[in-house]
Amino acid sequence: MIPVFFIHRGITYFLQRNINHANYMQKKFFGKSNVFVLSDTWYQNCNRLPFKKREKTGFEKLYIHLSTNDRYFEFFCINRWFILLNYLNELQIDDFLCLDSDCLIFDFSPSTSTLSLTQGLGDITPNLSAHCLFGNRNLLSDFCQFITELYSNPQKVDTLLRPWLDPKKHGGVSDMMLFYLFAKSHPEKVTIYTPPQKNPCLDHNLNLQECSAPSSHPSIKKAIEMKNEKPFLRLTTGELLPLVNLHFQGAHLKRYLKEFAYPKPRTWFEKLMYKISD
Repeated sequence: MIPVFFIHRGITYFLQRNINHANYMQKKFFGKSNVFVLSDTWYQNCNRLPFKKREKTGFEKLYIHLSTNDRYFEFFCINRWFILLNYLNELQIDDFLCLDSDCLIFDFSPSTSTLSLTQGLGDITPNLSAHCLFGNRNLLSDFCQFITELYSNPQKVDTLLRPWLDPKKHGGVSDMMLFYLFAKSHPEKVTIYTPPQKNPCLDHNLNLQECSAPSSHPSIKKAIEMKNEKPFLRLTTGELLPLVNLHFQGAHLKRYLKEFAYPKPRTWFEKLMYKISD
């Protein structure tokens, strides 16, 4: 069985639903579940791992802020991989799946022998998304070591990182860019999923139509069809492509996560809570 990890600060209305969904899909796939939540907030139906025990990773001494985003936000986005690695070492867990809090999982078939990263169709920006990261402890250790060596070398900081910071443009150095640099240096250690890649296909972002047929949904740009509790993407060719995950990136999309999450409410009380929870 592949354990599922969420890493999240604060409380959010959709994460508990996603935790329940991950448990449900694990039991469906493996017959049992094992979901971990690294957080500073209390959530149910999971193994809770507090930040305070592992927040000091050593990376805070190396970090240089090269982004127009908030310093603490960008630091946390990178440091979370060190925190996860520390817990994987402590728990002696090798294979894992780490999900963003707005990413629903439906299939556990992707290999953990490489890090699974996604890139939008036609996207030429130096970013790779790890919102649905299948991998193993050794690979994550390699990635964290790569970051450590990069930030420890002033010459590499100046040549590989600093040029991406433009105060006149939004963005800069993020964990997505670091995954991109890692993939360039170690292509054998990553698998980059770009639609309509098959067997399996990871959804990069439901806010992008990419190779999808037109969607009838008011906000989701991909034509998603659910069959037997699994999502399928209707391509422009008319073909149905099974998806491993659905990524509700963007504040306006997160409210729709509950439409695709399982289990569905059954009792009148569950239906009432489902209706008012978002």
